[in-house]
Amino acid sequence: KIGIRDNFFELGGDSLRITRMLSRIRDLFGIEMNQADIFENPDIEKLAGFIEKSGKPQESIQVISGTTSAYYENMPLSFSQQRLWFLNRLDTQSSQYNLYTALRLRGSLDKDCLVKSFNEVIKRHTILQASFREENGEPVQKINHGLEIKLPLIDLRTLPESERERKAAELAKEETGQPFDLAEAPLVRGKLLCLEEKEHILVLVAHHIVFDGWSFGILIKELSFYYGAILAKVEGTLPEIKVQYPDYANWQLSRYRNEELKHQLDYWKNRLSGSIPALELPIDKPRPAIQTFSGAKSPFFLSSKLVQELQNLARQENTTLFMVLLAAFKVLLYRYSGQEDIIVGSPIANRNRKDIEDTIGFFTNNLVLRTQLSGDTCFRELLMEIRKTTIEAYSNQDVPFEKLVEELHIERDMSRNPLFQVFFSLQNTPLQTVDLTEINVSSVDVDNGYSRFDLSLDIRESGDGLTADFEYNTDLFNTGTIIRMAKHYNQLLENIALKPDTEISRLEILTKPEKQAMLYEWNNTGMDIGNTICWTCLFETQAELNPDKTAVVGGGASVSYRELNSRANKLAHFLISSGIGAEAVIGVYLDRSPHMLTALLGIHKAGGAYLPIDPIFPKDRVEYMLEDAKVGIILSEKALKDTLPPHNARVICLDEKYELIEGFSNANPGSVHASHNMAYLIYTSGSTGKPKGVQLEHFSLTNFLVSMSRITGITKDDSLLAITTLSFDIAGLELFMPLISGARVILA
Repeated sequence: KIGIRDNFFELGGDSLRITRMLSRIRDLFGIEMNQADIFENPDIEKLAGFIEKSGKPQESIQVISGTTSAYYENMPLSFSQQRLWFLNRLDTQSSQYNLYTALRLRGSLDKDCLVKSFNEVIKRHTILQASFREENGEPVQKINHGLEIKLPLIDLRTLPESERERKAAELAKEETGQPFDLAEAPLVRGKLLCLEEKEHILVLVAHHIVFDGWSFGILIKELSFYYGAILAKVEGTLPEIKVQYPDYANWQLSRYRNEELKHQLDYWKNRLSGSIPALELPIDKPRPAIQTFSGAKSPFFLSSKLVQELQNLARQENTTLFMVLLAAFKVLLYRYSGQEDIIVGSPIANRNRKDIEDTIGFFTNNLVLRTQLSGDTCFRELLMEIRKTTIEAYSNQDVPFEKLVEELHIERDMSRNPLFQVFFSLQNTPLQTVDLTEINVSSVDVDNGYSRFDLSLDIRESGDGLTADFEYNTDLFNTGTIIRMAKHYNQLLENIALKPDTEISRLEILTKPEKQAMLYEWNNTGMDIGNTICWTCLFETQAELNPDKTAVVGGGASVSYRELNSRANKLAHFLISSGIGAEAVIGVYLDRSPHMLTALLGIHKAGGAYLPIDPIFPKDRVEYMLEDAKVGIILSEKALKDTLPPHNARVICLDEKYELIEGFSNANPGSVHASHNMAYLIYTSGSTGKPKGVQLEHFSLTNFLVSMSRITGITKDDSLLAITTLSFDIAGLELFMPLISGARVILA
């Protein structure tokens, strides 16, 4: 029993039920409402109050079909039909807009009865009798009355039993991939494949220009009705179709001409203002210069337990399952691409008037769902943003996608779809039971080898969960990539159901086997580096083994291992005498030369940590770094000293203090710090705000240098060109790895 205060969404309300509710309200009360009104008034009490106060009159579709015979000769096309017409003119052999289904029929099938039933449906729906041509430079559609189709029968019983299913799948794929000639009606066809005397597969194909996904439900329902009536030899009569598709097309065109959709168009222009982001998913193959539509499908399944948990989350947040699944999909795309501005396309049935619920035709519209994501946002917050965006899109769904693309003046990229490259759908359109008398009917999967987008996620309701397909462009992605993506989506949904308040950047997407492989199998790189605390100990060993070998070349000078170690030791003792100890941060403000390498070695030998300061850095950035890191000493040179911004540190110019430093001992100072002490401090670029300091310990640096020296196989006979500025983390590898290996550093 439903009470007047029971929440529509807590009772399982979804977008399909909203559409049907709106059409009934329009029909009963003669007022205009949209989806947002249902979300804002989710129970009977609130909705009744809204209806009572509403003063918006319903806008009806004017019926003009059948007025004159001339009308049937030159009927205008809807905007969606116009787009498909022009696309067909560009490639008449394309079958990418073929819609299809395949049904397995077990039982005593009356083929003649099935054909008659099919033709009754065609006779009933004007659009199924349409052909298309050009008249005075514009596409028009003509209704060809009296059309009848046949259902060719292919008998596969001559083949061995083991070959029949394979051949049936091959023929079904061939049939669904056969293009239509839009000038020849009807643009719907069928074929019967006979596997046994009492087992057939019925393949039905229609061009999207006269059909959509909802239309299959109508076709199957009416086909079942007429088959039963004709087989029983009784007169079968269905309710009259009040609005034929050409009526809808005329109505849509007139609404646009009269600027009745201006406020909706303004919404989309504002929503899609600025540059339109192209989603750059990691692809396996180079993107072709001209978009291809070669595709495949990768199926997967979402368990009933998981779906129930997601539905509970949707009810808690006054959203729908569609919104939860879409939000999760956007998180997946964000995690894969790293992009924060993501657009996904999604279909809407666009049958929000009762008069067109039972009309076959191309009513579907594509919605452009744009979302700004941030890794700091928790999933529950993102879901609220998706809810807001989706409701707004529903409320402005009447603007044809084709006119939106036209109005936005988008520069065409032949390698991509306009506005979005990824598509998402949750199919909850009415599934009609195929009730053919004495026939058991089940669906058959067919893959026609096409993909309209880079990637599409199509989810369908099933008895014990959700079935899904990733349809993908095979010229961009490998099968393994898509299978892995499906597992990540499933894993993501499971974590969302458990922890919806987790930041989206922290939601787990890796499966347990993947984590096992990455953390333990691929990362099985443990090695013994002995008692080495600091990489300078390894350098000192090389200085003893190869004292006269060249250690560094740069700035017009060449320095041996003995000389470099001696200079560094003297500087280290000088710094120790100046009060430098473990983790004291010393700024290095030097040009690239052997002096710079001496400074780094000397600082580490003294136990300090260095802060690289590039002389080309902006003054305000340097000033901020010095203050934030609390730098007490800066190692520099006379030519650079005066270019420093205001600071409180002591500046030591190595060229000015040369004689003083030379007076200190050249003996190795020994260990003056622990392995966990800081080795250096570097700052991020600050592109998203203030630069952030990042510390690295001596053990981590030493471990990295030793492991990389083993991986690369560097030896004392090698030279390494160091080109990276000291303020980048990788500079430590370029400068220090050769020195622990007896190799030579060449400073660029």
